[in-house]
Amino acid sequence: MIKKAIIYILNFLLVICFVTLFLVHITSVTILDKQYVVKCLEQSNYYEKTYYNIQEEFKNYVMQSGLEESILDNLYNQEKVNSDINQVIDSIYENKEIHIEILNLRKTLDNRIKEVLEQNNRKPDAEEELAIQTFEDTIVEVYENGIIYAKEYVENLGDIYQKISNIVSKAELGLIIAGILLLIVIFVISKRKMIRALGIAFLATGVLEIVFKLWIGDKLHHILLLNAAFSESLVYICNNMIQTIFITGIIMSVLGIIVIIASSIPKIKKEKIAEEIKKE
Repeated sequence: MIKKAIIYILNFLLVICFVTLFLVHITSVTILDKQYVVKCLEQSNYYEKTYYNIQEEFKNYVMQSGLEESILDNLYNQEKVNSDINQVIDSIYENKEIHIEILNLRKTLDNRIKEVLEQNNRKPDAEEELAIQTFEDTIVEVYENGIIYAKEYVENLGDIYQKISNIVSKAELGLIIAGILLLIVIFVISKRKMIRALGIAFLATGVLEIVFKLWIGDKLHHILLLNAAFSESLVYICNNMIQTIFITGIIMSVLGIIVIIASSIPKIKKEKIAEEIKKE
C-alpha cells in the first residue's frame, strides 16, 4: 500500500515536471528566440503595416501644416523601416543600443520645405522658422515613435531579456535533471512502473496542452495593445505558439498511450500464462 502511494506521488511529480519543462521549453524556442519572432513579424506583415501607419500619421500633420502631401513622398522607404525595426529587435535580444538614423530624414524634409518657399519667393520670418522647426521635430518624432513606440521602456528590455533568458535556461536544465531523478527513483522502486510512469507523464502533459488550446479558443483575437499592427502581430505570435502547443499535445498524448499500452503487455502476457497454468 505504501509502495503504491509513493508511486502515485512520484507519478504526480513527474507530470508536474513534464508540463513545466514543456512550457519552459516552448517559451525558450518561441518568444525568447529572436529568429522566431522576426519570422512571425514577417509573416504577419508587421514591417509593411508599420511603414503605412507612419505614412498615415505623417499625412495628419501635413494637413495641419498647410503644406502639400507630396512634400513627404519617399521621405523614407520600406528598407529603412525594416532595418530600423530590426535594430529595435536587436536591442532587446542582443542588448544593443538603439540608433535610429533621422538626420537624413530631417535634412531631406528641411530642403524640401526651403525649395517650396523659394518657388513661392518667400523668406520665412522668425515665427515661421520656429513653426518649420516644430513641424520637422514632429515628423521625426512620429517616425521614431512609429518604430520604437516607447524608447525609454524598450531600452530596458535588453537587460530584462538577458535575465529571463538565463532563468529559463537554468530552469530547463533543472527540470530535465529533476525528471531523470524521478524516473530513476521509480525504476529503483519498480522497473515496470517506470515505463508506465513515463507514459502517464506524456499522456497527462499532452491532454493538458490540448485542453489549454481548447480553453483559449479565439480569446486572443481581442488583444489591443499600442496599435493595430502591433496587436495583430502579437496575436499572430501567441496563436502560433498555442498551435505549436496543440500539435505537440496531440503527439505526446498518442505517444503516452503507446507507452502505457507497451508497459502493460508484459503484465497481460504474465496473467495469460498464469491462467493457462491454472487450467492445466
